[in-house]
Amino acid sequence: MAQNHYLVEFHDVRNQVLEEAAGGGKRYVIEGPFIQTGVVNANRRLYIPEMVRPGIVDYVEKMVRTNRAVGELNHPKPATPYIDYKNVSHKIEALTESGNDWIGRAVVTKNTPSGAVVAGLMDEGVVMGISSRATGQTRRRAKDGVTEVVGNFRVATAGDIVSDPSAP
Repeated sequence: MAQNHYLVEFHDVRNQVLEEAAGGGKRYVIEGPFIQTGVVNANRRLYIPEMVRPGIVDYVEKMVRTNRAVGELNHPKPATPYIDYKNVSHKIEALTESGNDWIGRAVVTKNTPSGAVVAGLMDEGVVMGISSRATGQTRRRAKDGVTEVVGNFRVATAGDIVSDPSAP
């Protein structure tokens, strides 16, 4: 029987500190796979591509394309599918489909408290991780214990910045 769950996934991404021309200072960019489907991850979860794609497309249309897509530094505790602007550390500028991956690009909001922490860590060479946050209906497979995401997939953020990503 399928159940609704709070879903969190972690991904490795590339970090870049870019020097901006004309006195713009530094720009901190995080790029790479933000959401992966079709593979079992370290959380023993499988996002079935055709089941989660509509929720991701909806997030891109409603949040990314309207400049409302942001993420937090770490996942909130207690877990919630809502963004708290006090904890925002980056703005997600792009999220595009590439096979079973959704490749994201985020810019660190270095003028927010959480963004300043991320920028400071990146200045020291710390590699950031990305963890998606969503809600959805799941079903556990009896044969191997893998949890499949099977419906009602709604993205809260394509990625919070975390220290320990778990995607393959």
